[in-house]
Amino acid sequence: MSVTHQKIKHQTTEHIYCYAAHLMLQDNMSVHQVSHNLKSEGLPATHAETVSSHVATTLETAKSKQIKRDLFFGGLWFTAGVCIWAGNAGLIALAPIVLGTIQLLRSMPLLSRFSKS
Repeated sequence: MSVTHQKIKHQTTEHIYCYAAHLMLQDNMSVHQVSHNLKSEGLPATHAETVSSHVATTLETAKSKQIKRDLFFGGLWFTAGVCIWAGNAGLIALAPIVLGTIQLLRSMPLLSRFSKS
């Protein structure tokens, strides 16, 4: 049963938070837009603002952790590849070097957006 087909006030807290996260992730809505949407569905204004800001904070924290994890493992793969290369293992070292480099390069531009956490 979809939350969008019912009034929000009859949903559980978990459903409301999932609906807000869906609006932010799938529909690319801002915190203000989600709050407005929740209010229009029948949630009181203070609750709508609390839910939307809490979901936004949670999503930002999760993204920041994922970026840091990608940087760590990218660096780990790269370093392992260089160590293997230095040990004269040859072409087998290229895979971790390339994979680590890709993971690092993919994560670095995103880090500046989430460096405050």
